[in-house]
Amino acid sequence: MFFSSLTRAFALFLPLVTLVSLTLAAEFKQILNFGDNPGHANMYIYVPDRLALIPAIVVAVIHQCGGSALEESQFTHYQQYADSWGFIVIYPESVRDYKCWDVNRYESLHHYGGSDSLSIVNMVHWALVKYLGNPKRVYATGWSSGALMSQTLAAAYPEVFAGFSAFSGAPYGCLKDSPASSLQAADLSCIQGKIIKSPQQWGDLARSAYPGFFPLPIINPRPKMQLWHGTEDDVITYAVLNEEIKQWTNVFGVTFSHNETDTPRPGYTKMVYGDGSQLVVYSCQGVGHRIPNEEVTVLKWFGIL
Repeated sequence: MFFSSLTRAFALFLPLVTLVSLTLAAEFKQILNFGDNPGHANMYIYVPDRLALIPAIVVAVIHQCGGSALEESQFTHYQQYADSWGFIVIYPESVRDYKCWDVNRYESLHHYGGSDSLSIVNMVHWALVKYLGNPKRVYATGWSSGALMSQTLAAAYPEVFAGFSAFSGAPYGCLKDSPASSLQAADLSCIQGKIIKSPQQWGDLARSAYPGFFPLPIINPRPKMQLWHGTEDDVITYAVLNEEIKQWTNVFGVTFSHNETDTPRPGYTKMVYGDGSQLVVYSCQGVGHRIPNEEVTVLKWFGIL
């Protein structure tokens, strides 16, 4: 597979270039021809003036329903951190109903099945080749529909990404077989907390996205996951967080370890699972669907800050 070959090539190349920086002209721009695009998604990218490392770190920032790449680049502060820390930011943009991401159809939910998830993966592939990116340092974060897509990518393309941060999302497969992904047309049973599964059922569902993936510690690990949810979320009910936790604790094979209160803000509780290297969860007391930006915490999770 192309990506596996790319990984092996950079594994040989990496020791020679990690201390080298690359100077570029910083620009937020659209990429029209990034390869196969089964989801017809738009790709935007921001490359800072100087990349801190070659191979470069890549972060995908995935918008919510009704959002856009430009709005996401302006509302969040990843570009400013990219300027300071020298990483590449990809902003995928959906063109589907209400600009939501396809997290309901078989194609998008499965490894190399097609649709939006594969479009985003091909954006990553393009950036890795164009800017000498590090295939072992690719991350993604998203809010709402972007969080559902983040968890879709985590399940369907675990070999592509090293870590995720999902805000106000739902488990992989939550909208599976729904007629659509938008609030206006989807089967809302899952995001309303009406679909309850066991950890094993949720875990099996996630593993079904890529049955041929066999995780191995260090050599071929699953990407780590950071989850966020507000207790007053009136779009994707807070109870859905428990279903997410069931899924990813089963996938990682970890159990609850301890809580850290008032972290990273007053009223937030950080829930640590296992040794905290694979799964952490933030319960945000009194917060609704739109969780305030947490770029610093996210980028620390990704090992960038």
